[in-house]
Amino acid sequence: MIKFFRKIRQKLLSENNFSKYLIYAIGEFVLVVIGILVALSLNNWNDSKKKKIEERVLLTELMKNLEINITQIKEDIEWDSVAISSGKIIMNVLNNKISYSDTLDNHFQNSRLVPNSFLTTSSYKAIENRGFHIVSSIFLRKKIMKLFDDTYPSMILEINNIDENTLKTNMQNYMINHFEYSNGQLKPNDYQELLEDQRYRNILSYNIEIQGYFKWKRIDCLKQIELLIEEIDKELNKEK
Repeated sequence: MIKFFRKIRQKLLSENNFSKYLIYAIGEFVLVVIGILVALSLNNWNDSKKKKIEERVLLTELMKNLEINITQIKEDIEWDSVAISSGKIIMNVLNNKISYSDTLDNHFQNSRLVPNSFLTTSSYKAIENRGFHIVSSIFLRKKIMKLFDDTYPSMILEINNIDENTLKTNMQNYMINHFEYSNGQLKPNDYQELLEDQRYRNILSYNIEIQGYFKWKRIDCLKQIELLIEEIDKELNKEK
């Protein structure tokens, strides 16, 4: 092809026909530019295709992590509900001076449960390391960042602060000094003393309140995750 154009160029030069040569030169230049533009377009198309494939892989992994977190949060909510329910049963027993029964031992154990939370974020870290621009949808990108940079850290920080401060320390210390642990249950050392102990009521009441608060936080987080999964699913299906 190059030899072909060279022959034409040499022929026009030998004929000393400048106007035809100029037209030819312009045409050759246009063809070269078109060729470059086509090559760039193909290169950009290939790059775009590669990015889309990478985006799909990252979003698919993110969905898997979110589904794992949904399972974990649902389990946490169930434990919150158990702790709240048992705590209220014990409070009713103490407030009404109801006689001791060994059926209460399981509720004493359950009522001492404190908030906990372990969430998977590895897939989000992968997106963060790659660069958030890999998620083409700005709307989806903001939703992902809000969940992982705002909702998750806020919830986990509050839970950790509760765990590391008064609630966990007070509850654990009280249980060690006033209960005997056996076969997954707690039996009070002196039930009559427990009936009159306002400190225990205060700790238990605070625990019920905190469990209720974090149950609400987890339910709100769960809704956000479920909505985000829907948005990711839409984005993935849009590209099929």
